Order: sequence, then C-alpha cells, then structure tokens
Amino acid sequence: MLYETLSQSIIVLGMLYFGIIGGVLFEVKDIISKALKAKSKINIVLDIIFCFLLCLLFWFAVNFTNYGEIRLYIVFSFFTGFVIERISVGATLAKIISFLYNVTVKLVKKINLPKVFKSKKEKVNEAINTKISN
Repeated sequence: MLYETLSQSIIVLGMLYFGIIGGVLFEVKDIISKALKAKSKINIVLDIIFCFLLCLLFWFAVNFTNYGEIRLYIVFSFFTGFVIERISVGATLAKIISFLYNVTVKLVKKINLPKVFKSKKEKVNEAINTKISN
C-alpha cells in the first residue's frame, strides 16, 4: 500500500509527459491535414488514425508507468498533459508553421515556377485556341 502512494507522483508526471507527446501527435495530424488541404473524407481517415494512435499511446503509457492499472487520476493527468501541450506549445507551433507556410508561398510566387497542373478553364481555352489556329 505504501509503495502505491509513493509512486503516484511519478505516475502523474509520466502520464503528463505522455499526454504532451499525444498533443504533439495531434499537431502532426493537423499539419498533414493542412498540407493536404484535406477534404472531409481525408479528415475522417486522419482522425481515425489519430484516435487509434492516441489510444495506443495511452495503453503504452499506462503499462509503462503503472503496470497496466488504470485509475482516474491517470486518465486525468494524461489529458491534462494533452491540453497543456495544445495551449502552450501547440499555439506557438501553429504560429511558426503558419509563418513558414506564408513565407514559402511568397517565395514560390516570386520565383514564378511553371504550373504543373492546369485548371479546367485553362484546358478548355487551350483547346479552343488550337481549334481556331487550325
């Protein structure tokens, strides 16, 4: 009984740490979603994958810190770590990623790279122009 009481602070800190790792995983999912300009179906698949990975991380964390015993304070400390990451590091990381994205877009516009994909309107105009010239 005394052993369980003495190790509770270590367990809480460990679960906070794993919660922060879960928040970082959420950031990665969010970055992938924004990079792909994900539509609803892709977002659903990404959310399912993220939930599976978060459950797997929680299961690993509980087995690593408390030998598989789940208690309410363990769940609470895991999600507290997740929220702490989302509020502190997550907000800062989102600003940095947004800044880098904007700089990259401006750089690409300045370089004026050729278009790889043409819009439907451009394809129609090109087809009309080739018919007129023939």
